[in-house]
Order: sequence, then C-alpha cells, then structure tokens
Amino acid sequence: MKVHTSGFVLRSAGLITLVLSSVAFLHYAGPLTRSNRRSGLAAQRGITDLNDPKQLLAEADRLAWMFNSQAAAPLYARAEKLFARSGDEASAIHARVGLLRAQAETMSFVDISQSLAAQLEKPAVKSNPRLKLWVLAAKGYTDIEIDVAAAKKEWEEARSIAVKLGEKQWVERADGELGTFAFLEGDSTKAAKLAGGALLSAMVLGDVGGQIRFLEMIGNGLNEEKRYDEALYFFNRAISLAQKTDNCGFPFMAYEGKADALLAMGKADEAQLLLQDSLSKAEAQQKQGHAAQVLILLGELSEKSGNRTAAIRYLEAAGAKASQLRFYRMVGQAMFDLAKIYREEGDVPKANARLSAGLEASRRVGDRYYVPRDLTALAELRAQEGNAGEADALYDEAEDVIDGIMANLPGPYSESSIGNAMSETYLKHFELTAKNNDVDRAFRIVERIRGRSVADVLRSRSVNLRPGSPAAAGLENDISALQVKLMQSTNADERAQLLEALLELEERLAYVRGALISRPRRPLREKAVDLKTAQASLMPDELLLEYVLDEPRSFCLAVSRTHAEIDVLPAGREEIEDLTKRYL
Repeated sequence: MKVHTSGFVLRSAGLITLVLSSVAFLHYAGPLTRSNRRSGLAAQRGITDLNDPKQLLAEADRLAWMFNSQAAAPLYARAEKLFARSGDEASAIHARVGLLRAQAETMSFVDISQSLAAQLEKPAVKSNPRLKLWVLAAKGYTDIEIDVAAAKKEWEEARSIAVKLGEKQWVERADGELGTFAFLEGDSTKAAKLAGGALLSAMVLGDVGGQIRFLEMIGNGLNEEKRYDEALYFFNRAISLAQKTDNCGFPFMAYEGKADALLAMGKADEAQLLLQDSLSKAEAQQKQGHAAQVLILLGELSEKSGNRTAAIRYLEAAGAKASQLRFYRMVGQAMFDLAKIYREEGDVPKANARLSAGLEASRRVGDRYYVPRDLTALAELRAQEGNAGEADALYDEAEDVIDGIMANLPGPYSESSIGNAMSETYLKHFELTAKNNDVDRAFRIVERIRGRSVADVLRSRSVNLRPGSPAAAGLENDISALQVKLMQSTNADERAQLLEALLELEERLAYVRGALISRPRRPLREKAVDLKTAQASLMPDELLLEYVLDEPRSFCLAVSRTHAEIDVLPAGREEIEDLTKRYL
C-alpha cells in the first residue's frame, strides 16, 4: 500500500463492486466538465480589479477546489495582504490558510500543521463555522502525511460542520477522505462505502476536482488487486477530466498510478516516459511531495529493470527530498526499497541504516501497514547477521502491531485479506524458529494467526453496525490513539498492556455496535494454545498436521500426544497448490 500526500490505496472487494458499477454511469453521463469550464471562465473575467480581495479570494478558492495550487497561491497571497490592510481578520485567515495549503509541498508538513493548529485557536475561527470548516479541511489534508489519528478527527469534525451548513460538496470530500482512515484501520467495508459513495456524489454534484481525486484513489485500489486493465480506465478517465477542464491541477496521482499499472503489465518503457513527464511537471510546479513520490517509482522501475545503480540514485534522492520536508511516509517507502537493494548487494551496514530510518519514519506517521513490514525486514536482516534473538524480538513486535490493527475490525482476524497481507511476518518468523528446530515456538507462531482466526469464525459475531453513534465514534478514536502508541512502543511489557487495553475497547465497541448478542465474555488477553496443551487434547491415535507453505520449500508441523516435529517438504507453495487443485 502506498499512501502519500495526494491519496491512498484501497483493497476491498466491496469497493471494487461499487466503483465498477460507476463505470456504466460514467459512460452514460459523459464528462461533467462543461459547466465547470464555463463558470471558471466567468470567474476569471470577474476579476476586474486586482485590488478587490473578495474577487481574488473567490477565484483562488475555485482554483484550489480544482487542486490547482500553483495558480491559486499568488491570488491567496495578494488577497491576504489586502484583507489584513482593511482589518477583515476572518477573510485574511481564510486566504492565509489557502496559501499555506497551496505552498504545502515547498515546506515541512509539520510546520504547516502547527501553523494551521494556531489558526484553529483564534476566536475569529472558533466563532465562524464556515471558516472553521475551511481550516479543519486544510489541516486534515496536511496531517494525513504526519499524524493519521489527528487527521481522522479533523475530517470527522469538518464533515459534521458541513452537514450542519448544508455544504453537500464538502460532505462528499470529507467522506472520501474518511474512507482513507477506515482503510488504514482495517475497516474495508466502511472504506468501500465512503470512497465509492464519494465518487458517485462528486459525479452527481459536478465536482470535477473530487471526481479526479476519487478516480485516482480507486485506480490505485485496482492496482493493488492486480486488475491493471481496469485500473488504467480509471487513471485515464482522471487524466482526461483534468485535460478537458480549464485551470485544473495536474493529476499527478493518476500519472503515478498509471505508470505503476503499465510497469506491472510489462510496459516499462511507457511507464518510464510517463514518470519522467510527471517528474518534470512536479519540479516545474515545486511539488516536492509529488517529485519525491515519482522518484520512488522511478527507483522501483529501475530496480525491476535490473539497473540498480539508477535505482539507488533515484531512491536516495527521493529519501533526501522527503526527509527535508518531513514527508515521513515517503521516507519510509524510499528507505525500505533502498534497504532491499543494499541487502541483496551484501552491504549490510547501509541496509541496516536505511531500514532503521524507514522504521522510525513509519512510526512517526503512525502507518499501521508499513510498521509491521519494516519490522519484518529488520528482523530478516538481524537473522541474516546471525542475531536470532534480536530477530525473534522484532518479529514479536511486528505481530503485536498486527494484533493492534485487528482491534477495530468487525471481528479481529476475521478479515482474511488483512491476515493475508501480513502473513509474510508470521512466515518469516516461523522459518526462523524452524531453522533452530524450536518446535514449541514454531507452533505458537502458527497458532497466533490461525487459531484466533478460527476462534473468531466459531463465535459467529454479528456485524450489524450502527454507524453515526457518538459513543462508537469516541471508542473508535480511543482505539486509533492506542494503535499509534502500540506502533511506537519498543517495550514488550508495554505492548502487552496496550493490547489488553485494545481488546477491552474492542469489547465495548462491539456492544455499542450491537455486535455482541448473547455471547459469553471472553478473556481480554487471548493467547494461542501452547504445544503441551494441544498435545494433551489429542487422543493416542490422533495426529495433528499444520502446513506452512513458502518458496522454494514448505514445512509441516506434525504433532501427536507424545511427539512433535517440523518436517521440511521438498516442494514450494506453487507446486503444492497445483497438486492440490489437480487432486480436487
């Protein structure tokens, strides 16, 4: 999953179903650009006096709504000065906030977030709902890169204000952004409903900027599903809308996603040209965040093409650019890619340094999906160095974070897509213990993920959620805050306490949602059954077999009442799955 300043990636079957139904609507309705183009020209002609700050502000807002920050920035700057001179504090704040967002990729997001937080404390903002909505949205767009929990709260509050004001387009924009957080928290059903619904609303309301943004997001989701042909339709649609709409911002995310799809389809040359074009646009417009993201993609493309020298050059440049502006998520991705290359080249010190920097960045931004990935990669590196003890502890830490992710699903571990996405951590941890022939530890690792999955199915939880409940929203926010603390903790005892607290909150949230009906309360800190307990439950003539599939070899845990061993199988996942299909 790649998440950066401009958008996010969704994995959700529900989302795919919803947005594919939108394709027919897109074809039927045709481009929703004509009215926007006409109003845009009218607005431009409307600036008859460059000393009229209201005219300047209106046009700047229109351009910002179309994500054309380059054109909006000078208008906001002039409007702010004129409003300040006339003593109109509220309008001056509005222009100042617009300028901060327009210049976002030329400065640190941390500094911008702090500046916006200061604006929110001003009486002129607190007493003006429309102005507060504007500032909250600006801060929400900013904090997605540095503080996910804060960004979610900001968008929730912004949406609430938009509903009260009857601002349908702001409600639509907020819903789309809230889909981001639903996905990051593992609630794929909610994410699908919000993101897909936001696209449909944008189409109905004629919000071209919103359409482009949500089309880009959905295209990225299809990329993650490896449905590249379908993804290209959405990216091309976004690019086409941008090209047909006057004064629309350059659709960087669509170009980046399209390049990803083309590369996956074996069209590396087309992807390279597309990314180079996007990079030149980003540098010309001083879009440092997009420039860093494109450099990462160029690095990944070069690595896949076998040009490691170019890959390192691109990725190091991306990391430096992202670090300078504290774009933590991009720092994490660049460092992870670099560590992989350095490790394969045998440069362990550089691989260590890049992975440590990437892990720190992922923790800073609170990314629930990248932290386990980075911890797993660091554990692999420690194992390669021969430090099995430290590797084991890092795997444990990654698995604790994964446990924390599951605390806000309809049923923890019942979402198989999340378990599959994180399975690499358990697989590598199992292989480490198998190498050391630690059967008891290997059994615990397998049961930690599989045992809880089965237990959840047996409970047959109801998922009749009650959205919109203030009590549920409060608990969800508390869970989000604890998840961030869990990701940032390196202390095993502290993580155990945090996991217990998460499970307790999960129980309370389930009651609020109406998901627990006539179900006995379960222990807060459920642990996987240990090997001796499992053996004691077996009859003398029973044998328990647990398979762990990997390439190029697989494993079988064979457990009887009196004996347990790990058998190495001389076949990989692909061969075993093929044999299974043929047998069935």
